[in-house]
Amino acid sequence: MKIKDNCLIEIYTRNNDSFSVGKVFCQNDDEVIFTDIDAQGKLSGYFAVRKSCISCLEYDTDYLNKISN
Repeated sequence: MKIKDNCLIEIYTRNNDSFSVGKVFCQNDDEVIFTDIDAQGKLSGYFAVRKSCISCLEYDTDYLNKISN
């Protein structure tokens, strides 16, 4: 799975009740490192996820548009 670079993403893992927001920092075939974006749209850290744990990615949502502004 190739994940789009240079855009905000809602990242859902096995728990679909919550998600993280981030941008791709780097990735390989098995894992991805995201920059974590908080509710104010600021960088709050980094997190790594195995691609096999990602259940859904959303790229263009109202929430992401709100954060990016």
